[in-house]
Amino acid sequence: MTGAWKIPLAGLLALGLGAGASILFGAEPPSVSSSPPAALDWQVPELAVLDFAALDAQWQESPPWPAPPPPPEAAEPAKADEPAPPMPVGIAKGKRSFEALFSVQGAGELRIPPGGRLPDGGRVLKVSRLGVEWVDGKGERHEHEMFNAYRVQEEAPAGGTPRAGAGSDAAKPSRRTR
Repeated sequence: MTGAWKIPLAGLLALGLGAGASILFGAEPPSVSSSPPAALDWQVPELAVLDFAALDAQWQESPPWPAPPPPPEAAEPAKADEPAPPMPVGIAKGKRSFEALFSVQGAGELRIPPGGRLPDGGRVLKVSRLGVEWVDGKGERHEHEMFNAYRVQEEAPAGGTPRAGAGSDAAKPSRRTR
């Protein structure tokens, strides 16, 4: 017998053994009784009549959601004639130095150099690349940093190619081993 006939012959032998075992030891299914079981007539279940007025009162007493917060107490109304204080919104490069850009209610944006006066009577003390220091009209000193996370990008020279060391790893010395 060749190897090609061994596998199909083993499959037929297993199939024959399974069929023989089923005939010898297999049980017949139980016989089905010819009379159906007595079925009860279905009826609609009765619903209890609810007293909605009592349920509504209970719902109002303890609602399932949290209670709304109490109304805020009457705070002092802001004076209508007092404008909002100027707020720094940016920094721009002027002709000689940096200038602070302040947003002023009713006047828009103002460019104010160091030493310049604010509309509320305050004065700009110092303007740097990333920060502004000023004194407001009430005499309080303020300091504001424009960008907390920043990356300074250097301008390309006239040739159009970036300088070595302008934010790239090309300027870092490499270690060569001999």
